[in-house]
Amino acid sequence: MPKGLILKAISGFYYVESDGRTYACRAKGAFRNQHIKPLVGDWALFTPEGEGGRVEEILPRKNSFIRPPVANIDQFFFVVSACSPAPNLFVLDKLISIAEYKGVEPVIVLTKLDMEEADRIAAIYQKAGFPVLRVDYRSRGWRAPLERCLQGKVSAFCGNSGVGKSTLINHLGFTPEIETGEISDKLGRGRHTTRQVELYPLPFGGYLADTPGFSDVQLHRQEQILKDQLPYTFREMAPYLDGCQFTGCSHTCEKGCAVLAAGGGGGAGRAPPPPTDVRGEREAVKERCVVVGAAPLESDRVLGQIDPARDYVICADGGIDHLRRVGLTPDLLMGDLDSASSPMEGVEVVAFDPVKDDTDTHIALKRGLALGYRDFLLLGCTGGRLDHTLANLQSLYFLKRQGADGCLLDDRHRIFFLWEEEREIPREDYRYLSFFAYGGEAAGVTLQGVKYPLHEHLLTPDFPLGVSNEITGKSCKAAVKKGCLLAVLARE
Repeated sequence: MPKGLILKAISGFYYVESDGRTYACRAKGAFRNQHIKPLVGDWALFTPEGEGGRVEEILPRKNSFIRPPVANIDQFFFVVSACSPAPNLFVLDKLISIAEYKGVEPVIVLTKLDMEEADRIAAIYQKAGFPVLRVDYRSRGWRAPLERCLQGKVSAFCGNSGVGKSTLINHLGFTPEIETGEISDKLGRGRHTTRQVELYPLPFGGYLADTPGFSDVQLHRQEQILKDQLPYTFREMAPYLDGCQFTGCSHTCEKGCAVLAAGGGGGAGRAPPPPTDVRGEREAVKERCVVVGAAPLESDRVLGQIDPARDYVICADGGIDHLRRVGLTPDLLMGDLDSASSPMEGVEVVAFDPVKDDTDTHIALKRGLALGYRDFLLLGCTGGRLDHTLANLQSLYFLKRQGADGCLLDDRHRIFFLWEEEREIPREDYRYLSFFAYGGEAAGVTLQGVKYPLHEHLLTPDFPLGVSNEITGKSCKAAVKKGCLLAVLARE
């Protein structure tokens, strides 16, 4: 039975190349019951029938991908434009991690260099150990390095729509002319012009694939990367991983992490950039990270705390419906998406499998920390299920343990933690102030400017001595020398 390579798949036909001929084959009917779907790039055994035939068996794959739907890829060329659309390095890092996990060599290709330089991006990924190719059509030197990389390998071109994949392939001239499109001003990305995956034989050996563009990879639709394996998809972390003492460490914000101590955290050479507007008009550092959860709000008043000019806003799943109601647009939507009515057009989505260790709120806070934020506001995180509220309090405590400040706000309460510190607390329009020992005993607790003052007192988790105090003036002072206090300001 002859063996061939599937070059393209269209409307149930699989075009198999074998001995210099191409056969339009149907898949064997048993594949459906066996849940086998042939992919472009598969090596297959087939029965030829004239110009057609039938695919009988898919040979073992070295790797496979759902988006783009290809198999047996040797290397991915990740095409990144210097501008129009603006480069999204978080999307690029996701793609690289998937490639590394599947054993595919990532190659970074920078385009549109006639419009804007990309030296910063090149330096980041070269330092991390990746090949970086620059494509500038004004120079004759761009072609030879690219052809050397392509020789003898099965290569796929991937990246955001509109970054110039099809234009690049057209300039190479090894394929039929591929339609190219304009950039959508509204969405900041290209309109999809490549309609299917197809492998093109190269004259110097190997195959080249053009793939439909996409702006994000939904990891829950790919083979899952286990959390303990994820650091190994960042090759620049490899020298430091064995020295990290923490099991399950994310290497992004943990105190005492060996990877962070070596300067390799957050992806080492790919250290997280400053917080930016990911929809990408311009990199503008924001002052605070706001996480909006899905818990019911008594009113929309608390949403007025959001200032789009200074706040980087992450919606945790159904929290996006709160913003939709008041006409606000978040920077990012994260979670398992089991409660959000629908995403918003133009908003980046990072989706997770519902079976996971972290809550959606906790995932959002970790992303904020990885982006470099240390000031957080949590909205829509109380008032629903009690167990969810308690989980969100634990996430607020997690922020404090990471050296960040967070505040959980609803219509009646302002909640935050004090950890071995002194703070002046304004009264604003709150009447009551309560303190609870959290995570163990809180020693050396001093309260001044309140109805029931304390001096160097010990608060314990089993006795609510600090409940229902009152601020007597415009502010009060609270201090704890050892341990942690949960502070709750409450209105009538």
